[in-house]
Amino acid sequence: MAKYLRSSILGGVDGVVTSFAIVASASFLESAHKAATVVGASSLLADGLSMGISEYLSVRSEQMLKGDASYGLAAMGGLACFASFVACGLLPLAVFVVGDEALLGASGMAFLVLLLLGCLRAKVTDEFLVWSLVEIGCLGSIATGVAFAVASVAASI
Repeated sequence: MAKYLRSSILGGVDGVVTSFAIVASASFLESAHKAATVVGASSLLADGLSMGISEYLSVRSEQMLKGDASYGLAAMGGLACFASFVACGLLPLAVFVVGDEALLGASGMAFLVLLLLGCLRAKVTDEFLVWSLVEIGCLGSIATGVAFAVASVAASI
C-alpha cells in the first residue's frame, strides 16, 4: 500500500473535489438530480481515467529518467489513482443523487471521505493522525468550498 499511497491520495482527493463540484453546480439547477447523475457518472469515469493515465505517464517518465524500463510500478500507480478517484468521488455523488437533503448530505460525505483519506495516510506513513486529518480535511474542504462558491456565483449570473 505504501508504494501507491501517493496515487491513492491524489486520486481520492481529486475524486471528492471533482464530484462535489458537479454536485454543487447541479444543486442550483431545476433538475439537479438528473444533471448530477448524468454529468457525475460521465465525469467520474472520464476524469478518473484521465487521472489514472496521467499518473501512469508521470511515473513512467520518472522511471525513464532513472533508466528503469519496467511498467509495473507505473501501471499499478495509475490503477490505484483511477480506483481511488472513482471510489472516493462516487460517495458524495451517490448521496446527492439519492438523498433528500442532497447538498448537505453530499457535503458531509465529501468531508467524511477526506477524513478517511487522512486516516489512510496516517496509518500507512505513521504520521500523527490529527495532523493528517487536519491537513487533508482542511485543504480538501478549501477546494470543495471554492467549487460551491463558483457554482453559487455562476448560477446567479
